[in-house]
Amino acid sequence: KKWKINKTSKLIKLIRFEKGGTSYSLSENQVMAILELRLQKLTTFGINEIETEEVEHPYGWTHRPLLEHFTGLSCPPCMSGAHPDATQLWEEEGYLEGNPWNYIEFHELNGGGEDDLMTDESRDRMKYYQPGVSGTPSLDADGGYVEMGGSHSANAPSASYEEMKSALKDSGERDQIKMVDLKVASIYDGQRFSVRVDIEYVENNEAFDPTSMELPDDTLNGRLHIFMVEDHVTAWSTVNDAYVTMHNVFREYALEGKDFELQPGESLNEIYADWEVPTTIFRDDVEEPIRVPINPVNIVPVAVVYDLDDTSSSRGDGSGNEDGGEGNDGSPRSLNSATPEGTAYDEQAEPPSIVLKDPTSEGGKVKVNAVIEDDGGELTAALVIYREASEDANASYNWTYFHA
Repeated sequence: KKWKINKTSKLIKLIRFEKGGTSYSLSENQVMAILELRLQKLTTFGINEIETEEVEHPYGWTHRPLLEHFTGLSCPPCMSGAHPDATQLWEEEGYLEGNPWNYIEFHELNGGGEDDLMTDESRDRMKYYQPGVSGTPSLDADGGYVEMGGSHSANAPSASYEEMKSALKDSGERDQIKMVDLKVASIYDGQRFSVRVDIEYVENNEAFDPTSMELPDDTLNGRLHIFMVEDHVTAWSTVNDAYVTMHNVFREYALEGKDFELQPGESLNEIYADWEVPTTIFRDDVEEPIRVPINPVNIVPVAVVYDLDDTSSSRGDGSGNEDGGEGNDGSPRSLNSATPEGTAYDEQAEPPSIVLKDPTSEGGKVKVNAVIEDDGGELTAALVIYREASEDANASYNWTYFHA
């Protein structure tokens, strides 16, 4: 079904909603704490059926590079330098139209200390880049194409704002890569995210020369990761002696390491992964209750395709990861990264606007009104996210959701 309808104005009235039924009763405190009405569109899982024209990268780059940041809330050099620098850069560019690059923050306990966001999976991701990445703070652009900060290499640039910006530009402008179109979409049903990824190995990348990387041909031996990250996460920093709000914190994988092979012009479509929002985590191989509860409204899937045959680095001075990865002969470089927002930009899909009206109560029931201007899309579901109101701003909450 094509994504073409006339502009409509829809009024959703959420009056009652009971578990297992079609209505739900909210307390006034819950209604006053409603945070967002999220829409899910028919096009979410119909991204191959949208008729669009080709859209260029916002910066004119060949792809969306990925910046992986390894940090710790109890790490003094992290919190005094790399962490605020990465935060500043993301806040300046990460929310620009077109999603020019992607960012993931992995929390570690490097050197001891405490960090409630550290998990075994986040630590293992840092170890994957070792011995290239030997400490925090450290960052890898495009899978180690440029490595910054805590590296054993004397030539690694510092983990600073300017170096991060330069590394992203160098990575994004690479043309000796196998060009991949990457699309990602997701739906949240109140318990789990269903994520779909489509990969196309572009046929007409005339700039790519396999011999430049000593490859026999242009076969793509790829690997797909789907990282589930949470934006706007608040946790305690022992260094700052205060709560710190962070961006795109890695929570878990929806899919870890799906390997595939494609020839130019071939596609791998409808790759699905389900991710249930966890209430427990593993730290040092011990399962325990999650220390900082996840707010699913801030969860974003980040899909990344890596080229297992590519360990190149443009600078040629040891600034790239040359001895990480599974065989310690260099970590594979990223070919592209994607989020639902970036995919919507590429597909020229305009999200509907939402205006929440003041809630009212009548006869012990609460009515929530929302006006949705839907220009060019079809609304399939509305999701209300709420928590009990509290005077304690630092309290942890169990978020509650329901569909309309």
